[in-house]
Amino acid sequence: SVEIAHRERELGASTAAAGSSSAPSSLKGDVNELGAHELKTWEEDLRSKNEYLDGKEAALQEQEDQIEKEQAGVEQWKGALAAREERVRQIDLDLDKREQDITKIAEDIEQREQEIHEKEESMRAWEHRVKQVENEVSRRRKSLGSSALCRS
Repeated sequence: SVEIAHRERELGASTAAAGSSSAPSSLKGDVNELGAHELKTWEEDLRSKNEYLDGKEAALQEQEDQIEKEQAGVEQWKGALAAREERVRQIDLDLDKREQDITKIAEDIEQREQEIHEKEESMRAWEHRVKQVENEVSRRRKSLGSSALCRS
């Protein structure tokens, strides 16, 4: 609108100059008509360009709004990803702890199996000794029994 007013002043000045000259009145009308037509064409062209730019500005604003939405979505995904990474880290720590627990249990089982094996060996040695004592007692009884029979 500032440009339109400036343009109107220019056209008005040129029209006034033509009107103040000693030119015939038919020429003055032609200059006025030509200036008005040029001004109208220029205004339509300017209006068309403004509409085009308004459309471009609206499209750009839509793109900016879409980018902001997508950025918000990205931030939301980043938050979700960070939460999942933290969960994975916790799971890894839990797995490490469980592996340590399992290793300790396996060591305890191995130690107990060794103790059981040692006790079984000790028990077999005692059973063997008991068997030897029983055999000795049985032999002595037999020996005593046969010597008692021999005396009678």
